[in-house]
Amino acid sequence: MDKNKLWREALSILQVKVSIVGYDVWIKTLDPYAIAEGGNFVLLASTESAKKVVNKSYIDQILSSLTAVSPSITAVTVICENEKERYAPVIDEAQEGGADKNSSQSVGNAVTDKYTFDSFVVGTSNQLVYAAARNVAETPGSKYNPLFIYGGVGLGKTHLMYAIGNYVKKARPNYKVLYVTAETLTNELVDVIRNSQDREQNKGFRDKYRNIDLLMIDDIQHIAGKAGTQSALFNIFNDLFQNGKQIVMTSDRPPREFDNLEERLRTRFEWGLLADISAPDIETRIAILQKKAEMDKQFVPDDVLKFIASKVESNIREMEGLYHKVVFFSDLLGKPISLDTAREALKDYVDDTTYTVDMDAIIDNTCDFFRVSREDLCGKSRAKAIAEPRMICMYLISEMLGLPLVKIGDAFGGKDHSTVIHARNKIADLVKSDSKMRTEVNDLRDKILKR
Repeated sequence: MDKNKLWREALSILQVKVSIVGYDVWIKTLDPYAIAEGGNFVLLASTESAKKVVNKSYIDQILSSLTAVSPSITAVTVICENEKERYAPVIDEAQEGGADKNSSQSVGNAVTDKYTFDSFVVGTSNQLVYAAARNVAETPGSKYNPLFIYGGVGLGKTHLMYAIGNYVKKARPNYKVLYVTAETLTNELVDVIRNSQDREQNKGFRDKYRNIDLLMIDDIQHIAGKAGTQSALFNIFNDLFQNGKQIVMTSDRPPREFDNLEERLRTRFEWGLLADISAPDIETRIAILQKKAEMDKQFVPDDVLKFIASKVESNIREMEGLYHKVVFFSDLLGKPISLDTAREALKDYVDDTTYTVDMDAIIDNTCDFFRVSREDLCGKSRAKAIAEPRMICMYLISEMLGLPLVKIGDAFGGKDHSTVIHARNKIADLVKSDSKMRTEVNDLRDKILKR
């Protein structure tokens, strides 16, 4: 039993079972540590306080979700770092063939095999980036190097990256393929710097990243503002590029919108092909769900697929979470999947399309949430009590509406588009790294959507 795969599938259920804040702050930050004796699923919490919150508020939902995926799971235990020795894994990591997304790995193992070009649904929103990814996979290091894929959360960037890696591994078995997140790359570099006297470790780091044929870096935006990582990546990039090795990167934004990115790296990121992936239309979303049902060997009526697809416009992972909830609810009741069953399963889910959101709605809700006046929010005050809500508001307008930067700047007293970029990027980074900011932004988003 693959604990990583089991946990990922349970997360799909939990994502729609608990609140957005609960999922992002407490659930998603847990790591599957082991499946211990007797079917006890052991989760690793980052802190003692996180462990207490999960045990108090979410343990029942976690157990029911895991049981829905695998009936052999009988219990859930949440531990901290100092308790790891008490729970030796029953299944060895080598048997699972897996490492999670936050570790560097060679592609082609049990964790990543499902991400292929065949399992990727092509529509009008992604056909160009799909074609570019196929071209890179078939002729790595030649036409589009580097390939830089960017777009919003849950649209398939990582899927395409893995598909390239899996294709290359199959077509060119001798190729050395490496997947790594920007965060992992940074952490590895920090270790090298910390142990700068260890020549063997330094050499190992250099060899790891320079003696490969296909390097794939996920969430590259996280290197912004990190001078040491940028310097190391610059050297790695040059070595690989000059030797005809393929580089693929993903990001939530194009290089020109990165804050604090060295110009020499920005130009290199743009040497090859910049390919954006946008939100799929309703037909593509239905096709994605059809493909999902086929892979699961699950019969889901067309009207149910259309109903689920209409609930989410931009996040495919969220949509798949709703699909899993409908299937789980149907199994729980022992009834075939129907439109009535789907409506009952998703009755507590408020879809983004039932309430029309515009820029004024976001500004007004932000003012109410932070108890500031519209005049101050859209004015020139630099006081933190005003400036931070203003940046959050700009971030949400950009994320939720996708309006031109100039138009957003005009709404805030004619601010330059670079000011909007800075605000959006700063809050986007804080949402990923600061739990307080993440909670605040998610709560405000829920308020805007009237959840």
